[in-house]
Amino acid sequence: MKEKRKFPRYNVTTSVSYTSPNEDTVVNLTSKNISEGGVCLSSIQPMEIGKTVSLAFIMTTKTVYALGRVVWNEEVRPRLFENGIEFISITEEDLKEIARYISNQ
Repeated sequence: MKEKRKFPRYNVTTSVSYTSPNEDTVVNLTSKNISEGGVCLSSIQPMEIGKTVSLAFIMTTKTVYALGRVVWNEEVRPRLFENGIEFISITEEDLKEIARYISNQ
């Protein structure tokens, strides 16, 4: 069965900082891909499905901020996980920045 996505994914490698509500720790990960609907992050441990996270990442010269929810994770090889984060709150301006960035890829 062919997978259907609302938004096409674009391979974008950038540093992404995330925090969880009620936690002070900032974790820095690397993105695998991004779309206007979310981002895929690589990590050495799986992220908890359903967990809400605050994200910050740079698209060209602007830092984009979003609130997201972990919707899936998959171990792609030992101690390497991919985690799908769906944006649940992001400003129109930051969405436009993502769209602008990926349209130039």
